[in-house]
Amino acid sequence: MNCIASLSSVRLPAFISLGLAFSVFLACRASALEITYDGNASQLADSVDFAGYPPKDDVLYPGTGTSPKGNGIVIDYSTGTDPAWVLGGLSGTETVSGNTVILIKGTVTEGLYGGYDDSLSASQASGNSIDISGGIVRGYASGGYSEYGNASDNTAVLRSGKVQYISGGESHAGTVSTNTLTVTGGEAYVASGGLSRGMAAVSGNTLVINGPSVQVSNAIGGTSESGAVSHNSLTIIDGIVSGMVLGGMSFSSVTNNTVIISGGTVLEMVYGGYSIKEAATNNTVIVSGNPNFGPVTVLAGGYSPTGDTFSGNTLKVSNYFGSDVSSIQQFEHYDFLLAADMTGGIVATGTVNLSNSHDPSQTAKIDRVDILNGGRIPLPGERVPLITADIINGIPSNYGDTLHGKRGALLDIVFRLDIETHTTAPDVLYAVLGQTGATPAAKAISEGFLAGAMLINQGADLVTGPGLVEASRAAERAGARADLAGGRGIGTFAAASGGRSRYATGSHADITAFAFMTGLSWSGDLSPGRLTLAAFFEYGKGSYGTFNSFTGSASARGDGDVRYAGGGIIGRMDFKESATGHFHAEASARAGSIRNEFRTSALTDPLGTSARGYDSTSGYFGMHLGLGYEFVLTDTTALDVYAKYFWTRQEGDSVVLATGDPVSFDDVDSHRVRLGARLSFKASEHVLPYVGAAYEREFDGRARASTYGFAIEAPSLAGGTGMGELGLSVCPSDVLPLSIDLGAQVFAGSRRGAAGSLTIKYAFWFGFP
Repeated sequence: MNCIASLSSVRLPAFISLGLAFSVFLACRASALEITYDGNASQLADSVDFAGYPPKDDVLYPGTGTSPKGNGIVIDYSTGTDPAWVLGGLSGTETVSGNTVILIKGTVTEGLYGGYDDSLSASQASGNSIDISGGIVRGYASGGYSEYGNASDNTAVLRSGKVQYISGGESHAGTVSTNTLTVTGGEAYVASGGLSRGMAAVSGNTLVINGPSVQVSNAIGGTSESGAVSHNSLTIIDGIVSGMVLGGMSFSSVTNNTVIISGGTVLEMVYGGYSIKEAATNNTVIVSGNPNFGPVTVLAGGYSPTGDTFSGNTLKVSNYFGSDVSSIQQFEHYDFLLAADMTGGIVATGTVNLSNSHDPSQTAKIDRVDILNGGRIPLPGERVPLITADIINGIPSNYGDTLHGKRGALLDIVFRLDIETHTTAPDVLYAVLGQTGATPAAKAISEGFLAGAMLINQGADLVTGPGLVEASRAAERAGARADLAGGRGIGTFAAASGGRSRYATGSHADITAFAFMTGLSWSGDLSPGRLTLAAFFEYGKGSYGTFNSFTGSASARGDGDVRYAGGGIIGRMDFKESATGHFHAEASARAGSIRNEFRTSALTDPLGTSARGYDSTSGYFGMHLGLGYEFVLTDTTALDVYAKYFWTRQEGDSVVLATGDPVSFDDVDSHRVRLGARLSFKASEHVLPYVGAAYEREFDGRARASTYGFAIEAPSLAGGTGMGELGLSVCPSDVLPLSIDLGAQVFAGSRRGAAGSLTIKYAFWFGFP
């Protein structure tokens, strides 16, 4: 089959006879052959064969003996012979790819192609491009063309000049996908992202019109003569489109295509999908910004004489302040994103049909009414016009329902719909606003802040558990050695713990944490008993994940890293022994700074901007009090029964999310009471194993926060936890003043998980009276 002959013999149906051409952006190219045409006819070839069709004359191309890959042609002349055909690469046997054609000045009378696959088999045209910055193409222009194979990933750019038909990629019988056409200037009768002249599918192609001097008669995202057309997009930012604007067009089904109009001038019909025989469904039209529509412009979800043109089609009105349209029809779904001042609805001078034209029993649904950040908080009872028209036909299917919208990423707005009809004034569809409050998903923000309290509490457990025990032993051992030498002893100790826990917070959060402390301890005998004092430095670090699920909405997950550094003092009084044992009392105080880096992709504003998360730095404080009695059961066995109270405070902070939403965190106060017992057994002078159990009750641990003055649902650590522990204290030598303690803890209840601890103490003394 002669491909060039077929170009001039194409017969599309009356409406489709727009025939398409393509302009491709010129990028870096590796050229097998470079040609610069200056109008000299000797550079043109005659009698070039095109797969069985009569030979063509006046063809500018690298030649059949040249590789069909990586060639480049530049056309730049004012006088001379006009080429009929310009082909950056040509082959009838293999894939044509990586070729470029640049038109600066001159005229092409028939067709201009970055790459031309003339094969009757399944080769393809891929990755070719054209760039038109001047001149005239009286026929077709395309980034890449394939007769029977696929045309994919070709590009075209029209910067200036005139073209009859232009497209990103084209095929007679193969699929056309992921081609791109960008129009920034010049004139075109038909511009299309991708075109198939047969039964093949056209999908994923893109057309962008963006330039003040652009003049396009008809703009189409993707076109197929009789194949399915889907997932193509057409974007108009600037320029004039005087004729049809179509997301997709075919004799077959036209689905899931998108038209975006944010500027420029559109004078006639806008269809998300246009089918001559079948359905045009699930297409989307988005209007935003300040476009100028003509007096007869119609916004429609789909068109078909016989097929479904209503189902799934969506009109999105996004921060719109452009001109009126003539009418609106065939959309099953409507989405509104209002400006910060709650304006931005759409006005039609004619009729808005909320019913399906083919089946009036089907009516549209208002899915969303969202508001941008930056204005005042909506007040209950406010009436915001969404659609104003001379006549509104039909009532939304969710009329009377309680609906929800968003403002920013964190506020939930309740609204209902109301329609006012008039005989002498336009009809209006209103959103009547109700109560405003923080969206349930905002809880993820507070959940992340609560991770700081989790880590600080685990640090308190280290300080008041293994840390205090080893501080006492280190001080006692150092004091004993110093007494022998007539001096005073100071013990050094270090303790570390780590583990993974899950906290029930109303949802849950998982944290993997490590805590470390080191310090100096001293002990001495007083009249009530033996007093131990220690000063310490502490550091902790953790990574966490938060998990929130909500009825009727998507779950919200987050993760982050948290760390703290600080110090404090701790003391213990072991009262004098009685026949059965002795009482002991303890207390501590600590303070420092904590930093929390929280991340989430679950919170977005109506524009799709992610809130991301926040970095927060605040102070923390803590103290504890404890009282216990250690029973001496035998010479080698003791049972310590104790009660402890813990208080920690993580100070609040204020942050602003990437979406502009402010969040204020209150202080997080934790109040815990723990009752427990530990049984220890002196196996030898050097080995002391122990086992223990406890029950802890958290009474608060609530992370309160607010946004715009509205409270966010507060997660809490409140609840009961059972704990078990097992450990071993080892003193390797009577001579070396070193001992090591290994411990393991398990938790069940509000806190679930396991942790391990390691403490090391070393005693030294210095001799002064």
